[in-house]
Order: sequence, then C-alpha cells, then structure tokens
Amino acid sequence: TTPIEQLVLGDAILGKDGDIQEITHISEKHADELIYIKTFGGWEMNCTKSHKWPVFKDGESKSIKKLASDIKIGDYLSMPRKFKCSELDEISNLATARLLGYYVSEGSKATFASGNYGVSWALNANEKDTWAIDIQNLCKEINCDTKIYIHKSGCMVRSHKIAQKWLADWLFKNGGQHAATKQLSSMVMGWSLRLKEEFIRGYFRGDGSCAALTKSNKHSNGTLKRSVRAATISETLSNQIQLILVQLGIFAKIRPYQPPNNDGRNRKQIYYLESTAEHSDNLSKLVW
Repeated sequence: TTPIEQLVLGDAILGKDGDIQEITHISEKHADELIYIKTFGGWEMNCTKSHKWPVFKDGESKSIKKLASDIKIGDYLSMPRKFKCSELDEISNLATARLLGYYVSEGSKATFASGNYGVSWALNANEKDTWAIDIQNLCKEINCDTKIYIHKSGCMVRSHKIAQKWLADWLFKNGGQHAATKQLSSMVMGWSLRLKEEFIRGYFRGDGSCAALTKSNKHSNGTLKRSVRAATISETLSNQIQLILVQLGIFAKIRPYQPPNNDGRNRKQIYYLESTAEHSDNLSKLVW
C-alpha cells in the first residue's frame, strides 16, 4: 500500500470496480478535519467527512453510498471481488501460480559457484514427502528439473540446471527477491480467481499453519473451530494476500507484531495473517 499523498501520475491503483487503473489526474483540496476508520481486518484509513463509501449493513444484501461522517461501528465496507483479468504472459498457468505461492512464502535466490543463479525453496523436514514433492512435480510440469536436498533441520528443493534460470527470473519479477520487500506484480493481482486459488494454496502450504482453538470455541455441530495463519515481514505482501483472500470470499485479519530486541538484534516487524471461524474452514479446505 502507498499513502495517497505519495501517489503520482502513471501509478497503477485498484479502482472501485476492482480493475487495475492508471492515475491520469491528481487534485488537492484542504480539509479542516479528517475521519479515521479502522476495520476489523486491520486496515486503517483517514478521509474527509464528505468521502463516500460503499457500505453494507448487517443482514442487507446491497451496498449503499454513505458519507464517512455517517459510518458507524458495525457497518461493513464493500471491497471489490470481480474485476477484469490481466493479460497473461506465456508462463502464467496453474502450476506456476502455485509455485509462486510457494516462492513468496519459502523461496529465495540460489547462487551457484559459477556466478549463475536459480531458485530454491526451504521447507521443514516433515514436508519432504509432501510439499517438497509437490514443488518438484509442479516444476516437472513446466520442464524445470529440481533436486531435493535433505539436511538435519529441514529440506530444500532447488532448480539445478543453469539454463532454467528463466523460472527464477519470472518468480523474482512477480514476487520480489528479499523477504522484507516481497510483493506481487500488478499482473498477478489481476489474475483470475482460479489462478489466485492456486497461489493461495502454495503460499499457505509453504508458510501456513492450522490449529484448533480452545474447547469453548465450537461450531454448532460440536467440532472445534480452527485458526489458519501465516506470517511475513513484508507489509505490502500481507495486504495483497488479504485482498486476494477477500476476492476468494475468505476473511483474514492482519495482526502486526514487533519481536522483542532482547539480544540486541534489530528484528523486523512480523505481519500475521489470521483467518478464523467458517473462513478458516474454507481456507483450510482450499489449501490442504
């Protein structure tokens, strides 16, 4: 996300109908007072009193336009789910969409002794027969050879043919390279919902976890409610994934957490994406 005062002509933004649109005009006006809005999902916004929002009231099926000054606690802000799909490049498909999900959660650049590079995915030891194999099979679908390396603390899947660094270039372009600055490209944000499902599947398989809540939190049928969550140190990525989940009909809250600096190391803030109640059930069915 970018503060509105930092936007410039030519920037791409998400339009009210869900399309990616280019900024062609910027105007400024003075406001003596701003309204602060914070959603349950963790989004924070300042706007003028006269700014109109599409709002749902509990139990209503259609949104209404409401002035920011009239928004009340308990209202629901409308977010776009339908949008025009972006034009795909020749590499984007179901396999590479899931690989991108694995990459932004557990992937990194692999540099070889020759100076060339590829991509590697670092996984837990107990994932060597599940997600490591899944990554390897996905790579086979796109004619990219990989090897699985087992070590004491986990396992690694690495592309090992230098000629196949095209996959690494594509992943870097559409997911970033460094953990703190990973973010999805505008093309990925304009993918169809089917491709986004595969991306989410890979992302949460790589970095997600599912846990039952306390026994006092049960569904009406007696089964325990679950919490599904994942973590990233990229604020932009957390916001993008939250938006994709909304487009898939799944709600997730972002919980920022600053680790203590007890050992003198400068630890980066962590952004936890957490889905609970029936949304966690839907997300766990999609992922696992």
